[in-house]
Amino acid sequence: MKKIISLLLVLALCAGLSVAAFAEAEKEEPAPEIDWPAVWESLDLELPPDVEFDYGTSELYTPEDLVSALALILDEFATWEGTEMHKLAYMGDECNTDENVKWMNDLKNAKAEKETDDSDPDFTQCICFESSFHSPKEASGAWEPNHEYTGWQWWLACADEGPWQLLTWGY
Repeated sequence: MKKIISLLLVLALCAGLSVAAFAEAEKEEPAPEIDWPAVWESLDLELPPDVEFDYGTSELYTPEDLVSALALILDEFATWEGTEMHKLAYMGDECNTDENVKWMNDLKNAKAEKETDDSDPDFTQCICFESSFHSPKEASGAWEPNHEYTGWQWWLACADEGPWQLLTWGY
């Protein structure tokens, strides 16, 4: 009887240790902290000091992918005279759907019909950022004067490992 009780205790102890070890293995290690200014610098880009960035988290894109896309958005935005960017936020991996990639390809193909070069490969990925910015104080084009625009989306796409292309922006 003592042998049976001892055996049961040993089995219970081993089972408890196995469950604890399994539970410990299931815990995800926190992602390493990313030095975002260093990512900008590694791409020879200047981090805009007056813009707030929400890089989110991504299982699909590297920090370099995200910053490269952001740089294209900021390049376009710089052409909008009198506007001031306040925030850009990554909208998440869930934006990279087959439906959205198809939409990006439709946009590319519509543009290619107007141009002569349509030899670019089809896009395989897309990415979206949301922004808030302030319009010029005086009436300027389509902007409501001195107005804060929020929820303004920026859609980019790329083919496999190719560079991002900024395809559309707006609400």
